[in-house]
Amino acid sequence: MRKSMKLLFVTVLTVVMGVPGFAAGPNTFDVFISRMDSQLTNKSMNIVFDDFLKSYWTYLMETYPEWATYVGYPGQNARLSDNSLARIRADKKNIDKLAAFLAKIKREKLDLSQQLTFDLIVDSTKLAQRETQFPSELLALNQLDNGPQSRLQLLMAMPREKIKDMEDRLTRLRGFAQVIKNDQAKLVEGLLTGITVPFPAMRRAPADLMKLIPKDVAKSPYFEEMSNFPKDVLAQDRERIMAEARRVIETEIYPTIQELNRFLVNEYLPKTRRTIGLSDLPNGRDWYDLAVKMHTTTEMSAEEVHQLGLKEVDRLSKELDKVKVDLKFKGTLKQFIVYMKNDPKFRFKSEDDMLSQYRSTAKRIDGELPRFFSKLPRQTYGVKPVPAFMNESNAGAYYEGGAASAGRAGFFMINTHLPKNQHWWEVESLTSHEAVPGHHLQIALAQELDELPELRKHGGYTAFTEGWALYAESLGYEIGLYQNPAMKFGQITNEIWRAVRLVVDTGMHSKGWSRQQAIDYMKSYIAKEEHEIVVEIDRYIVWPGQALAYKVGQLKFQELKERAKDKLGSKFDVRVFHDRLLDGGALPLRVLQSRIDNWVTNELAKPVTN
Repeated sequence: MRKSMKLLFVTVLTVVMGVPGFAAGPNTFDVFISRMDSQLTNKSMNIVFDDFLKSYWTYLMETYPEWATYVGYPGQNARLSDNSLARIRADKKNIDKLAAFLAKIKREKLDLSQQLTFDLIVDSTKLAQRETQFPSELLALNQLDNGPQSRLQLLMAMPREKIKDMEDRLTRLRGFAQVIKNDQAKLVEGLLTGITVPFPAMRRAPADLMKLIPKDVAKSPYFEEMSNFPKDVLAQDRERIMAEARRVIETEIYPTIQELNRFLVNEYLPKTRRTIGLSDLPNGRDWYDLAVKMHTTTEMSAEEVHQLGLKEVDRLSKELDKVKVDLKFKGTLKQFIVYMKNDPKFRFKSEDDMLSQYRSTAKRIDGELPRFFSKLPRQTYGVKPVPAFMNESNAGAYYEGGAASAGRAGFFMINTHLPKNQHWWEVESLTSHEAVPGHHLQIALAQELDELPELRKHGGYTAFTEGWALYAESLGYEIGLYQNPAMKFGQITNEIWRAVRLVVDTGMHSKGWSRQQAIDYMKSYIAKEEHEIVVEIDRYIVWPGQALAYKVGQLKFQELKERAKDKLGSKFDVRVFHDRLLDGGALPLRVLQSRIDNWVTNELAKPVTN
């Protein structure tokens, strides 16, 4: 999944969500909280909390219009958030105000169905209060979440069904230059305070920026995206909008990106830090400990996660040894990994070949899903390539969530950069992870849970969403995937890749590992091209802790499944089990465990029917 879509369960927060500041006036939050406070003595707690959830969602959508676009909330597509430093710092103060209001809610007077949502919001708010002490906003740009690029992706996510949609795009386009300037101001502040993005992860940013502003404006991704009109728009409207779009791109966006590029090359990159660990920053060790807690939703320490990673790497290496035997390879495990990486017969022939294999695999899995799930999402998904302007610095694949209300499907995005350097043996596991039964199935189902408040439909815990997706890869054996030993190698390799993450992420951010040390460790176990490994390591550098969630979450899902099977015996139904895992939306792992334990207890209490 993309970073912009992988949100911790959200209360409000620029810090937790990574979303820019409030678009509305400075008193909006105070007005909102004041109105909520006024109801506490006049209405029952159930009514007050229900009104809070609905009003708060409306408030968030109006305050963070970019997020509104992604979830399909109407009426916000022409607006942008205020992402200035002043606004973000004001937002941080609002977290305490939110916590103060929540403290006035008497939990015991809420319905049982409301208590869990209340607990989730309270816990997230407490984490956000801790997060405010760390200046995350100064790490505004990197190779993954580069400001100008993320704004272009916002345009790509917007509807394009009528003239109003195109007018909204134009209005937003006019605001992009200021948003980029605000991001640059954060980097300037970061230089002054010593809070900077590590040099290795920023080194490609200038080159990526220049892809957005080619000499011919008509070839700019901004211009190309604006040019994609619905068929029924009148020619005169098309010409008017495109003339203004060209003016904005040429006279506002181009100069702003050029200035940002000049700043990065001449000022930021020469002075940004050469260390890579989050623990190297002021209070960095506490910062990283919090990142571990937030992304794993556990109380595990960095050292415990590191040791778990070493244990899993060892276990999975033994599984690779078995595949080596199946493929009749006579050398060592390291020689086998090199063979699977380098032999041309395991590589795609072309971009078309690559996309064709992923698309056919997705359709093949679709047909098997009813055996494992009694409820499937209504929302569809597609498979398409990562846009060329961002593929060199991006992951091999990711999922972009859809929004049925906005007429947007989910998409499994395949990075087709240098397809002849990529391997077909990971097609089945990657499709299972990013599309079905992984991210698309889980996220689309969550969006369709009508009984949940909107906050829970569209929020997410990394350990749940990524843990589920990695668990979904392992379901491939039951679905009928990995019959080819090379595909089995791909599945185990992708799983060991997630175990390696536990080692290198904690290694770099907690144990003082160098970037090269992390690269070398990954190369010892992962049959990927060095470019892919470097991209991955640089991702972990700028996104501390996120990569830990996959394996920690997967192991919890697998543990819950084995416990349920062991206790229920003949009463265990995998379809019902999967429904129970997913029908509460994304949850912290400890809450998920309690939920499944209660389900098992209830199932055991039911009489056996013949």
